[in-house]
Amino acid sequence: MIKEIMDLVGKDSKKKRKAREVKKLAIGIGAAATAGVAAGILLAPKSGKETRKVIVDKAEEVVDVTKETVQKKTEQVKESAARAAKEIKGVLKDVHTKKDAVKDDIKEGAHDVAADIHETSEKIAEDLGKSDKKDK
Repeated sequence: MIKEIMDLVGKDSKKKRKAREVKKLAIGIGAAATAGVAAGILLAPKSGKETRKVIVDKAEEVVDVTKETVQKKTEQVKESAARAAKEIKGVLKDVHTKKDAVKDDIKEGAHDVAADIHETSEKIAEDLGKSDKKDK
């Protein structure tokens, strides 16, 4: 059980690490796309006003795409974390159930042992009583 919990916790930390990597990747893609678009626009033969308009439009487009990508990845990470939390809760519930079953087994076993000891002591007392009557 503990191993299962540790495995789930390990999976959760891997998911968090992956989320950070995805965020870095999204930022890198956005920066690279912005730089590429800016270079292409600046090198294109257009008027200054037209170039500035294209730069603004493309920058807004890149920002929107980057935001959308980050939001999607964030949702995926949240869903993964929720699944991991649910799995951990299930494992913990199972542990508690098994713990309670073990406690019940111990109580029942103790009762059975006490009954066996009582029965054995009565037989010994009975045998001793028979032995005393024979000796007299």
